[in-house]
Amino acid sequence: MTFTATRAGTFQFHSGEGDDEKLGMVGTFTVLAPGALPGTGEDPRQPWLPGAVAGLGALLAVGGLIVRRRGIPPQT
Repeated sequence: MTFTATRAGTFQFHSGEGDDEKLGMVGTFTVLAPGALPGTGEDPRQPWLPGAVAGLGALLAVGGLIVRRRGIPPQT
């Protein structure tokens, strides 16, 4: 089957065989507008957050290596 979308939106489909639609065997697909990006589950208002978390982790790792190298005993 070939489908050419003429407009953006979310569309339902089913096989058309028997009671498939009545039994809930319905699928959906979403057509995005030209140039639109699909959702990734990330918050688009905070694109800096994953990089900030990675940077903080790297800083903590380097700090731990420096403390270990200098032989500063850990405090309990």
